[in-house]
Amino acid sequence: MNTITLKVPQMNCSHCVSKITNFLQEVEGVQEIECLLPSKEVKVAFSLPASIEQIKEAIEDCGFEVE
Repeated sequence: MNTITLKVPQMNCSHCVSKITNFLQEVEGVQEIECLLPSKEVKVAFSLPASIEQIKEAIEDCGFEVE
């Protein structure tokens, strides 16, 4: 299993967390999602077939920029 931490500067409320979580749950291979509002970070644990690019794309698809 791999883990990635992504900075999502526009994530600032529980609605944002819910939206990001819902989109990430649709990516096959994503196993754990932790959204940290104070640091505006999303931690994702995943395995194949999920990729870092797919995870970033899912967050961008729901309207957020990933740094």
